Amino acid sequence: MDIRILFFILWMTFMETTEAQKDTLIYIGDPMCSWCYGFGPELEKLVEKNPQLVLKIVTGGLRADGTEKFSELGGFLKSHWQEIHHRTGLPFKYDILQNQELYYNTEPACRAVVSMRILKPAIEMAYFRALQNSFYADNMNPISTQTFVQLAKEFKIDAELYLKTFQSDKAKQWTRDDFKMAKNLGVRGFPSLLFKNKNGTTQIISNGFANFSTLQAKLSEMIKSN
Repeated sequence: MDIRILFFILWMTFMETTEAQKDTLIYIGDPMCSWCYGFGPELEKLVEKNPQLVLKIVTGGLRADGTEKFSELGGFLKSHWQEIHHRTGLPFKYDILQNQELYYNTEPACRAVVSMRILKPAIEMAYFRALQNSFYADNMNPISTQTFVQLAKEFKIDAELYLKTFQSDKAKQWTRDDFKMAKNLGVRGFPSLLFKNKNGTTQIISNGFANFSTLQAKLSEMIKSN
């Protein structure tokens, strides 16, 4: 077995054991979910305010293996994007909604995030946010490995290693496992945020978009009741 893989397995086992002993925020989202994009800054504030908590990301698979093209969903998506822009002030570029070739398939973007989790979990959330920005603000191709590799390089990740990881059976399986976990957690919409205390009890903080103050108030009550 490759020594890097062995080290990774041992490290992940240690981390899972450590995380099981701590209170955890479980974030279920999808890089190509527009409300998740809007939710990003609110979640970042919450994480910064509560550094004692572990953050676990679960990629939800909003439209995993989707077969509809952007142009077919253009009107529907544009109305949502405009609403989120007005509510959050985040930038959106709408040109991609006219693309008659690209399919709205979120599996590759989810797997891109999972690949970063495998390689460097400490920056998984930052990569998730960068991928969102590249899609919504810049309209970079959200199902292209070229996009994923380019972003990985910006985080100082070796391009060849990242691409190999993205194409691996492990990344594909972990991504499918994420989709299953989201369903098992009873999540019906993205973004969703859960609080799991060190005793294993899980509570819903938010099912859908919420601002930082609302999230913090609910989380504080949950922490106090531990």
